[in-house]
Amino acid sequence: MTIERVLETCLYVDDVEAAATWYEDVLGLERYASSPPRHVFFALADQMLLLFDADETDDAGPDDKAPPHGARGPQHVAFAVGSLDGWRSKLEEAGIEITAESDWGGGSSLYFEDPSGNVLELMEKGAWPVW
Repeated sequence: MTIERVLETCLYVDDVEAAATWYEDVLGLERYASSPPRHVFFALADQMLLLFDADETDDAGPDDKAPPHGARGPQHVAFAVGSLDGWRSKLEEAGIEITAESDWGGGSSLYFEDPSGNVLELMEKGAWPVW
């Protein structure tokens, strides 16, 4: 038995609908499912990105299929991109500050924050041995 990959990543946001619009407009993600103010889900190739309002998931309702869960404070997720070409200007045009840049030897990353303060990273191919 082996774990094959991460299937879903979850971030907690202050306002689910505002965050969903930001992820659509800035990163170009497409909504898979949503139930504001609780959550919105995005499908990315063979993985899912889930955005939750932590206050809405602190308690499980009678119809919930998952146990209560939630996090507070900034979190981090890295998105795989083939190349960073065009991303810097897209972020700058959207008024988003690039907070850090890293060269990992085989590839580079750009860091920035979503409206809830989560640290997002765009990582180009070659930065990790698995990408």
